[in-house]
Amino acid sequence: MLFKRNFLSLLLVIMCLFHGLNVQASNPINFISPEELRLMLNNGDIELIDVRNTEEFLSKHIKEARSVPLSILSLEQICDKTKKIVLLCASGTRSKLAAEKLKSLSGNLKIYSLKDGITKWSEKNYPTVGSKVDNNFPLNRQVQIAAGLIIVMGVILTILISRLFIAIPLFVGCGLIFAGISGWCGMAKLLALMFWN
Repeated sequence: MLFKRNFLSLLLVIMCLFHGLNVQASNPINFISPEELRLMLNNGDIELIDVRNTEEFLSKHIKEARSVPLSILSLEQICDKTKKIVLLCASGTRSKLAAEKLKSLSGNLKIYSLKDGITKWSEKNYPTVGSKVDNNFPLNRQVQIAAGLIIVMGVILTILISRLFIAIPLFVGCGLIFAGISGWCGMAKLLALMFWN
């Protein structure tokens, strides 16, 4: 009796696994190479969406691409749902996530993900556009460095001079929490205006 129950349980688990694999296989993500994307761009029957953050997009992107960061990607962001939709990012990881997200929202879309992203596209010496080449830290790293320095200085001032200085790291910490929730960072806006950016 115990063997029969265990056998039936094992059989049920195996059936569920195979069902899950069949569901996954029925709606796979289509990957395309940079060469295939170049041909598609020449035919002009695609909508190319770059799902990297805005700073990455501005530094280097494919001319025909539109920037729609993964964090805000939705069906409303797709201009022409009848065209093939090609998603790209730096390495292909975020574009795969974006493709899965869009497939889950609508199975009718023809969605493709650029394998190995704009990195592979650039390695093939295919054309890109972007801002001036610079060796500065990306803006998000500048924010992390500035916030860290301000917090450390606030703690040191609190220990050495007055407990009132604890307001400095509290203010910065609250600002970071707000930036994480809202997507708007005042420190990033301020740093973007600096002469080195």
